[in-house]
Amino acid sequence: MAELWKSVDPSKLEWRVWSDEHVVYDDGSGDTHLLDDEAAGVLRRLCQGPASADQLVAELAQELEIEPNQVLESHVEAILKKFRQLALIEPEAS
Repeated sequence: MAELWKSVDPSKLEWRVWSDEHVVYDDGSGDTHLLDDEAAGVLRRLCQGPASADQLVAELAQELEIEPNQVLESHVEAILKKFRQLALIEPEAS
């Protein structure tokens, strides 16, 4: 079974958007993060509920109107790794 990821408490995240730049302030840590469109889309999706990397790739591909591919998979994996390091996401408890 694929690992599911979820965001930290979404109520602690404050969002601001300018053009294609997304700024997220994490009230829990006091950190501010600048995200691109894809990373913001992944985090917003995880704020709605848990998802696996495969689900995120499929949903992002649909949004971008492209077929899922290795480049997109690698990009989503890198986003998840970075979010994990920043403590913006965590594994869903089973």
